[in-house]
Amino acid sequence: LPANWKITFSGTEAPSAVTSRSLTSWNELPGGKAFSGQATYTTDLNWSEPLPLRCRLKFTSVREVGEVVVNGKPAGGVWLPPLELEIGHLLKSGRNVISVTVGNTLLNRFLSVPDQDMKAYRAQFGARFPDPQEKKLMSEPPPSGLIGTVSLLVSGNRK
Repeated sequence: LPANWKITFSGTEAPSAVTSRSLTSWNELPGGKAFSGQATYTTDLNWSEPLPLRCRLKFTSVREVGEVVVNGKPAGGVWLPPLELEIGHLLKSGRNVISVTVGNTLLNRFLSVPDQDMKAYRAQFGARFPDPQEKKLMSEPPPSGLIGTVSLLVSGNRK
């Protein structure tokens, strides 16, 4: 799906919105490395061919979970392989709007917080996070967002 994706972030200390043709981890964006929250990826798809009987939206990588909406209607969630979702029944002739809201885990934010500030996080969320000595073993936050490509797998035509 060769498209420009508008990426908007929501959450505390969110990175600025960007538009991009390539989908990379938030870690590579200014302010994205320590961001834990959600990003919504939106693109337009102009459909001029006969409407497909089946059309699967296929993702290379979704880190960690994504919710897909096509033309304002929920299409479903993606988080496990094969990272594909049927959207053919939601497509229409002309302009289609596809959006994918991706959420990552709190780990990215946690790894950026100085150790002395962990009391507030532990009070709110419990002892879910590594101790400072374990934190040192994690050199980088895990990748987040849509990464790689988004493809359309089309078969058949509607009658």
